[in-house]
Amino acid sequence: MFKKNIKPILMAGALALATAVSPVLAEDYNEDANGKTYIDGNTVTLTKTFTIESAVDNFRSETFGYTITANQDNAPLATIASSGSLTFTGSGTQTLAVTFDATQPSTEGKTVVPGTYTYVLSETNKGTNNVTTEGATSYTITVRVVNSDSAVPGALEVDQITVVATGDNTNTKTTPNFLNHYNEYADLTVGKEVTGKGANVADAFDFTIEITLPATYYGTNENVTKEFTVTGSGEQAVTNDADIVNGKISFASSNTVTLSGKMKDNARVVIADLPAGTTYTVSEADTDYTETYTLNGSNSATTGTSTGSQTLRNADASVIFTNNKDSSPLTGVIVNNMPYIALLGASGAGLVVLAASKKRSKK
Repeated sequence: MFKKNIKPILMAGALALATAVSPVLAEDYNEDANGKTYIDGNTVTLTKTFTIESAVDNFRSETFGYTITANQDNAPLATIASSGSLTFTGSGTQTLAVTFDATQPSTEGKTVVPGTYTYVLSETNKGTNNVTTEGATSYTITVRVVNSDSAVPGALEVDQITVVATGDNTNTKTTPNFLNHYNEYADLTVGKEVTGKGANVADAFDFTIEITLPATYYGTNENVTKEFTVTGSGEQAVTNDADIVNGKISFASSNTVTLSGKMKDNARVVIADLPAGTTYTVSEADTDYTETYTLNGSNSATTGTSTGSQTLRNADASVIFTNNKDSSPLTGVIVNNMPYIALLGASGAGLVVLAASKKRSKK
């Protein structure tokens, strides 16, 4: 604080220095004599946390933008560092300083006077469609402007700031924190082929599809139901309706769902837009057919009734089960008719003996 008897030139120089360097703000809330909490100073820190979920390949970057808008035309000038922009090339946390300057005219060119002013700090550029937001997307900031203790007549300063998430009816004081998750998405197709000369293409085969969403993805607003569209073609049916409503899988209470049903030849089930990192296991009941499966269009088939746990990357995946039955061997038909053939042979032999006996009698 300056004393009143200091020369005017020194006062002016000190004031210029004070306004050129923003004070460092401790983000912790203080409490005044009346029990009211506030952030001390004229700066608040915006914190951005960006998380890339597992199994995302070839991530490049995401850029986020922020704006602050005053609700009064004579509110102190508010600025966001780095032009209100943050770019992430990987998971991490970054910050931006939001500063309120009562020594300058307002954005509208109006004179600032002592009082209380409000602003809305918003995340306006929320990244690409692969980005989901957790928590608040805007905050209401209240600043108090008072006469400065400096010796400069009419000097003003911002001495208190409070921050509340926009729409928070509890009026809980906080700091502006923005949290986003990045994920990429892909479709899972499960199909059935029935082959072999002994196969009956009308046969239906029991199958299950167990799907587990990544814990980090499901943990984002986990109280909100996650839904994924299920479509089918050919002779197929998914029968556990508890997990499918109006053609969508519902992950309402767990990040794992098991679908079950029957599939016939050429059937397909498609589960759309699952997040990368989802694990899945496709299985079917053992039958008198030989079961093999191929993954993702591979020419190499694996014998078995279960794929085991597979991880969905950021490309569409497929599981095609083939049930093969060759025709029954002809030897089986001959063996089955041997008693009749033997009886016929015995009858023929008897006729030969009888004919020979009659011939001898005539002689």
